[in-house]
Amino acid sequence: MKTRTKNVFVSVMIALSFAFALALVVRAQATAESPAPIVAPEPTAAPAPSKPVSLKTAKETGEATSVDKAKIAATESTQSESKVDQTANSGLRRLDDSESVTAADSEDVEMTKTVSVIIDLSDEDEGVVVDLDTVIEELLDEEWHKNNRGQEWHSFGDTTVPSGTVASEVVTFMGDTVLKGESVSEVVSIFGNTTVMGKAGGWVWAIFGDVYIDGEVGGEVVAVFGSVTLGSKAVVNGEVFVVGGQLLRDDNAIVHGGVQEIHLMGDQANLDALRLWIHECLLYGRPLAFNSGLQWAWVLAGGVLAFYVLLALMIPQGINKCVETLEERPGYSTLAVLLSVLAIPILTILLAVTGVGVLLLPFIFMGVFFGTVFGKAVMSAWLGRRFTRHFGDGALNHAAVATLVGGILVLLLYTVPFLGFFIWKVFGVIGWGVVIYTLILEMRKNRPIPAPPSSSTAVAEGGVANTDEPQPPELPLTSMPRVGFWMRIAATLIDVIVVGIVGSILFLSEWFLLLFAVYCALLWVTKGTTIGGIVFGLKIVRLDEGPVDWSVSIVRVLAGFLSLVVAGLGFIWVAFDPEKQSWHDKIAGTIVVRTPRGGSLV
Repeated sequence: MKTRTKNVFVSVMIALSFAFALALVVRAQATAESPAPIVAPEPTAAPAPSKPVSLKTAKETGEATSVDKAKIAATESTQSESKVDQTANSGLRRLDDSESVTAADSEDVEMTKTVSVIIDLSDEDEGVVVDLDTVIEELLDEEWHKNNRGQEWHSFGDTTVPSGTVASEVVTFMGDTVLKGESVSEVVSIFGNTTVMGKAGGWVWAIFGDVYIDGEVGGEVVAVFGSVTLGSKAVVNGEVFVVGGQLLRDDNAIVHGGVQEIHLMGDQANLDALRLWIHECLLYGRPLAFNSGLQWAWVLAGGVLAFYVLLALMIPQGINKCVETLEERPGYSTLAVLLSVLAIPILTILLAVTGVGVLLLPFIFMGVFFGTVFGKAVMSAWLGRRFTRHFGDGALNHAAVATLVGGILVLLLYTVPFLGFFIWKVFGVIGWGVVIYTLILEMRKNRPIPAPPSSSTAVAEGGVANTDEPQPPELPLTSMPRVGFWMRIAATLIDVIVVGIVGSILFLSEWFLLLFAVYCALLWVTKGTTIGGIVFGLKIVRLDEGPVDWSVSIVRVLAGFLSLVVAGLGFIWVAFDPEKQSWHDKIAGTIVVRTPRGGSLV
């Protein structure tokens, strides 16, 4: 009994389901066949007959014509009918049946319904005459653009999109872009020019290049370090941005947005010169190139070479010592290069972590910079000596001549593509390492040698010292070993840290140079040294063995600024001067010696 009741209940539910589905089908057919309610229009004057209207004309004028209404109505009707058909047939379709309507048939059905609705509405609106061929052509064109958006054009070098071709986007690197067809989105040229003669749907960019528009642009037009030219057929629906260039605009050009020009480099000639250097030199990996528009680059390179020759004239011994180090000890010089390259980042990080050491970073970077500059002069002299050494020991073998000859050869090597920048960088690194290694060798040579015990200290027989012999007089401070470059730099770094801490506590960090000058002058007069000098046992003495008074101290401080301003050359002079004097030492008549007793602040 229970089983029979259960079967009857299931049968009833199935029958109700079929009845509900059938009701939905009947209702959908009734809705589709029922005509739309007709509303009597208000009596108005009969409109004059007009020309055939197309969809494109309606969109451009912005008027809601019957064609637009028809398309919207047809689209909604098609969507609603498809939903109803799917709902009604979802439960009745067999699994083994093939699809009743293919994708192409669906498109044809939608096109037919759209055209039929347009014809019906055009009959109701006597003021509109529809050109059926134009409507069908535009619908097909829109459908083709919808299904054929094109591919992305990414290339290295020049790119041209021909007429009749639709691209998704166009991006060109180190080349020019010419758009004669259509781009759905952006058109970008990096280190190249961009020309739009067709239609660009998105933004148009040119970075280090010019932009020429003689078509339609849907977005903004941007030129970075380039100019923008708008032709007579140019239509820009967005804004125009010109950064570091100029705007040339035809009277018939249309710009719906604003125009913004940002001038960065003065006149257009400077911008053209920079862009020419980028295209001819930077993109080919070389600092120089043979081009009439790059005369400014050659003048700049010649000025740097003249500075190298001046260094060789002022410090010929230093240049020669570094060149000899590289020639006689190439292995250790290479090792010094590697160690110096690794040590600079590590030292920078350690000083930055300590906090107070941040004050030393500018001095370290300045030292590395000027050391690299001097090292490049050394490398030019080393290369030039491959030729000048054959002229004997005369004037042609001078360090300045070798630097000039080697510098000219280096400038020629700078013009070789992809080798110029490599030589420029490698020569700087090797030169820096050779200078560091030469300074280390000089410090070892000037290390004081302990004197043997004199006869006065000999012990007499029986273990009692002979005190009857006269003691030798104490040697003057000027005869003490003179201090080299690195020990003086280390003492100066300690002084910089001390003054930096005191300046931070007193909120006088912005007056660091003045505080440092007062600190040095005061301690030189009172103690003959500074705190850093006390740590390393250094002392400042006069060559005439007189006291270091206020006049000498002030002159030495002021001369120290001169040594610093001229690229720090006055401090580097110590490393190559046979008297171990800096510029401020020579001006003040002082030297720095290392005393065996050391000193104290009290």
